[in-house]
Amino acid sequence: MPASTHLRVRHALHPDPDQTAALDTLWHLGHHLWTILALHARLEAIGQPQPMQRVAALAASPPPPAGPP
Repeated sequence: MPASTHLRVRHALHPDPDQTAALDTLWHLGHHLWTILALHARLEAIGQPQPMQRVAALAASPPPPAGPP
């Protein structure tokens, strides 16, 4: 794995429908990755580090209920 990873997106100012779909896919992927990294950092901060695969599974599952109203 390289020391740093870059995501390069090249698109026109007014993307065509195919480019728009690709950009939407990249946007959702980026959001999902940041969600996983944020959860991983929170778990480490509270002293409960988890393997990244476990954190990814936790991030993909729906959040637990807030509790009784």
